Amino acid sequence: MNSKAIGIFSLGVTLLFNGCNNEDKTGGSVDSNHPKTVVIGVSSRYKQLDPMVSNDIPSLLITKQLFQSFFNLKDGKIESDLIDSYSLENDIFTLVPKKGLKFSDGTDVTPEDFKFSLERAKKSPACAFLVGNIGDVTTDGDKIIVPLKVPTPSIINNMTYPMISLVKESNGNLLGTGAFVVEEAVADQIKLAPNKYSQNKGQSSVKVVTIPEDSSRTIALETGEISINLRVPPIDKKLLVSKNFIVDSAPSVTTEMIWLNNEKLDLDTRKLIYSVIDREEIIQAALEGEATPTTSFVPRSAFGYKENPATVIQNIKAYSGRKINIVTNDVNTRKTNAQILQAKLKGVGIEAEIQVLDWGKYLDMSANGEHDILMGGWVTPNYDAEGILKPLFYSKTTPAGGRRTFFNSPEFDKALESSYVYDEAARREKLEAAQEVVFQNYGIVPLYYPNYLVGYNKTLTGFTPDPRGLYDFSELKLD
Repeated sequence: MNSKAIGIFSLGVTLLFNGCNNEDKTGGSVDSNHPKTVVIGVSSRYKQLDPMVSNDIPSLLITKQLFQSFFNLKDGKIESDLIDSYSLENDIFTLVPKKGLKFSDGTDVTPEDFKFSLERAKKSPACAFLVGNIGDVTTDGDKIIVPLKVPTPSIINNMTYPMISLVKESNGNLLGTGAFVVEEAVADQIKLAPNKYSQNKGQSSVKVVTIPEDSSRTIALETGEISINLRVPPIDKKLLVSKNFIVDSAPSVTTEMIWLNNEKLDLDTRKLIYSVIDREEIIQAALEGEATPTTSFVPRSAFGYKENPATVIQNIKAYSGRKINIVTNDVNTRKTNAQILQAKLKGVGIEAEIQVLDWGKYLDMSANGEHDILMGGWVTPNYDAEGILKPLFYSKTTPAGGRRTFFNSPEFDKALESSYVYDEAARREKLEAAQEVVFQNYGIVPLYYPNYLVGYNKTLTGFTPDPRGLYDFSELKLD
């Protein structure tokens, strides 16, 4: 790759994190001529309908349907529903939008709307790791001029993530160009209707229902209460297949981990936690084998991946009577992981209390640093090591923005910042060096890359797997 190449499009990405009440609206016009409603079962409720505020997967799953990201990555290739052409040269990223785009209220999209969206994203702490290197955005005719403060070869991949979407503020509402608009939002349900102004409007109306209990979602699919379950527990896969349901098992770019609060747990304690973990045991107990063990927090398919070499930890002191907390949400696999960890820690003298929280409290508590250990995952959003290194470990990232590890290392920061170069070999070297700092400090304990299991009725068509778990609802339809 030359010194000013377009960027790195290598493949490879959960704990993404931030509420919504009944007043949340996205505005726009509903297409009322649509067929039977597709009911989707999810495990956690979205928090907000603002893609630039909520970087948690349950929220982004919904906002992805309402707003369109600047770019998409499909089968390893960059595509866009919004951008006609683009170039990256001399730290200037130039975008030319497509013609004829309309927001959900029927108003035309202009280059100024793209500028507004990028400037709005820049102001959000949650988006900093994606667009923090962008300078002042300007327009020139039909072009959007995006200067970069430092070389940012990941910028195009960064903009494939739904947080960087085209939005417009109107009368207190957010308008988008996505396949749907919000028709109704009550309690644990949200109903989406096709957006008649979208160039890719939904094929059906969609209702998303939050059902936290794994077994209850399985039963709901069996009884026809829902048409598709986006989070099938591994233990139920064989049961559903035996009853003639389709269960799609696909590798993810999620890394499930034990998040250590580096401010509260000293190095010896972090080493001890790392040393007691048996990844294969966890995968079999919690996931029926539906995962791949890992020794790195960066997904294997991400650019810059470096495997943590096998480490034999010696002279680890055991504790007597020490008490810590393990915080998890109500996903069954995470509760099982927490119980296994609790038993392992008890064997070395640490008494661990497990706290199971609903999704909103889980995010808020961990952003405030009230945890010693957090059970969770991270979807590396841009298929690049930077997309997990910067939000989880970079000292300038807020905990709410992802740094729930409370990791702080000048050596790490220096290595990461030196990776802002277009030379691919040099960039890979610096990304690996940054990972090495985290390895040496036992900053987090990676467990596995889970498969995503999605179950649905055979009368449902239009489902496509997604390695980030951010599924597109626009093609879903019941025959």
